[in-house]
Formats: sequence, structure tokens, C-alpha cells
Amino acid sequence: MKNKRLLFPLFSFYECENIEKYLEKKASQGWMLESISFGWKFKRIDPTALHFSVNYFPKASEFDSCISDDQLRYIDYCEHGGWNLCAQTAQMKIFYTANENPVP
Repeated sequence: MKNKRLLFPLFSFYECENIEKYLEKKASQGWMLESISFGWKFKRIDPTALHFSVNYFPKASEFDSCISDDQLRYIDYCEHGGWNLCAQTAQMKIFYTANENPVP
């Protein structure tokens, strides 16, 4: 049985709700998003009911050499609220939580 999977979902960059629903469905099937680049890399997990949140950080750029202090502060703020960083591109940040009623 494979523990990794590379998929190419056809979502627009700003289809937050559709991406969130897609990732929730994948998590319930036993697949967790690991990274986003040319394709979306998933790793096998135990099937779990998770909530996902897609957020955008407009100050970020693909050309930044590293993650800025503002981005690190934003990620820390989200993690303090119970959201774990799942994957990210320069501007898109995807978080997940197992809480039933997560803080938005």
C-alpha cells in the first residue's frame, strides 16, 4: 500500500471553500496534504474528521528568500488559536484542526 500520493487538483488559487471541502474529504479518506508545489503531495494518515482553513498572506512573494517575521508571527497566531500549518506557498497558507468548533 502506498503511503504517499501526488495529485493535481484543478482549483483556482482563490477557491478557498472548495479547497477546504476537498481537503476535509481527503482527510476522511486517510490522506493529509503535506506540501504544494507542482502537484499536491499527500501522506497516508488514519481517516480523521478535520477542518481546514485556506488563508492568504498578500505581503508574501514567490521571490522572497525566506519566510518573513510577519508570516512567522501570523503562523504563530493561528497555531495559538488551535490551527496547525499543513502546507503553504508564498501567499497561500493552509491550516487544519481536529477541534469540532474551531475558532475562525
